[in-house]
Amino acid sequence: MSVHMRSETGDECFAKANAPYDHTYTGLSAYINLGIDSRKLVMGVPWYGNDYLCKHFQELADEYHEVWYDDPESLSLKATIMKKLKLRGIGAWFGGFLNYSVNPTAAMQTEDMWNALCPIRRKWSV
Repeated sequence: MSVHMRSETGDECFAKANAPYDHTYTGLSAYINLGIDSRKLVMGVPWYGNDYLCKHFQELADEYHEVWYDDPESLSLKATIMKKLKLRGIGAWFGGFLNYSVNPTAAMQTEDMWNALCPIRRKWSV
């Protein structure tokens, strides 16, 4: 899965996307370059965000949060990787994080997230 490429578990942590496009593309390309058939690879993408507590070294008393997550636009870009590398498919972790309420705005946003996974424009209805 193309998730948690950024986290607070390493030596240094910088607030950035947890599955950046370039890291995702490079990682999948590396598997293919090892001889793995691209049609056997499914790209996993995160449907959750990371919340980073950020502090400036001169202002330790003040704090702010930086939150990174994928949206339909960034997911659409990643879905093009699937098509370009001829992968088996794409899957999201975790669809339960979306808002499936009857609120019209939430319904539209949820549908947009599902549609972003379809570079070959098959529309989903949620």
